[in-house]
Amino acid sequence: MDFATSLVIQAKLHAFRRGAEEVLGNDVDEALGTITRERTQTWKPQFATMLGGALLGTFLQGFAIELPKVNAPLVVLYTVFGLLGMFSAFWGLRR
Repeated sequence: MDFATSLVIQAKLHAFRRGAEEVLGNDVDEALGTITRERTQTWKPQFATMLGGALLGTFLQGFAIELPKVNAPLVVLYTVFGLLGMFSAFWGLRR
């Protein structure tokens, strides 16, 4: 969605919450603040989700390869990667 559409929808939402029939300049200002806050806060969860996905992928591949070889230190390492990956991915996906 482009910026103008997001701004109009958010401004209408602010006006609706106030119970107003029309969108005022104040609603547009509040909508701009909301959009700006959302954009600055979204990079951390996205990064955590990407990092978690990479760690989970590493876990799946490494664990499947090393488990039949019974290489205990690497199995433990890949298990730690899996746990960290799940924690990071779930933290990034929460809302």
